[in-house]
Order: sequence, then C-alpha cells, then structure tokens
Amino acid sequence: MQNFLISGVCQPRRGNGGFGRVPSQAFACSDGDIFVVAATQKQWTSLVKILSRPELADDPDFATVSARIANRDRLLEILRAIFLSKPAAHWVAELESADVPAS
Repeated sequence: MQNFLISGVCQPRRGNGGFGRVPSQAFACSDGDIFVVAATQKQWTSLVKILSRPELADDPDFATVSARIANRDRLLEILRAIFLSKPAAHWVAELESADVPAS
C-alpha cells in the first residue's frame, strides 16, 4: 500500500516476498517453513556459502541487489530447491550463526 500511496503504481502480488530485497520471504524446508532475509551484500554472501552455492555471489544475475530483484523468479527457484533439502532447524541454526536473519 505504501508504494501505491507514494508512487500511484499498483505493484504485482509477490506472495510472501517483499519488494525491496531478494530473498526476503518464507521458504519451505523438509519439515516446515522458515523466513529468510538477506538484505545486505554481506548477508547474501553468507547465505550462498551456507547453501553450498558460493558461486551465486559472483554470478552477474545475482551479484547485486538490483540484479537479484531483476532475476527474482529464477533465483527463488534455485533457493526453494535447496531449502527443501534439509529441516528448518538446520537452516535457522546455520543462518543465525552467520548473522543472516532467519526464523
């Protein structure tokens, strides 16, 4: 609603994800869901290391905030598959230890 009030533009629905950062949303895990936010470049780099996909940090399609937003759908497809591979408690513990917000 804020975006509409400020810009007059009605944004498309994003499900449980936000507009400003990617990822910033819920992900299904093998036994439940978690919410993950990688708002900063440091958090993004930590996230992809934890996910055993460090090459994503340097991929031009995902290397910057604006690139991740532009390639949101493809990135989320990759992340969803990874998060499904292990239980929520595993991911939360790993992410929290690296200062990546998750719950």
